[in-house]
Amino acid sequence: MIHASQDERERAINRSRRMWQTDYESNMNTSREAGFIEGRTEGRTEGHIEVAKNLLSMGFPIVDIAKATALSPSEIEALRQ
Repeated sequence: MIHASQDERERAINRSRRMWQTDYESNMNTSREAGFIEGRTEGRTEGHIEVAKNLLSMGFPIVDIAKATALSPSEIEALRQ
């Protein structure tokens, strides 16, 4: 009898996990459709640009700044002007 209740509990936990995963994926899709994800991405890019400007002013090589910020070397070069 204890065995059956343990199995039921495990099934309930697994069912809850699947439901959470489904809800999470649905929420992410809804957020993408509404543009929330892109907005956060733009904020991150702005942050990367600020970091790149700071690193440029400190004399770091463009190649290293590109690695640190995920900006392209041409984007970083444009920040010099």
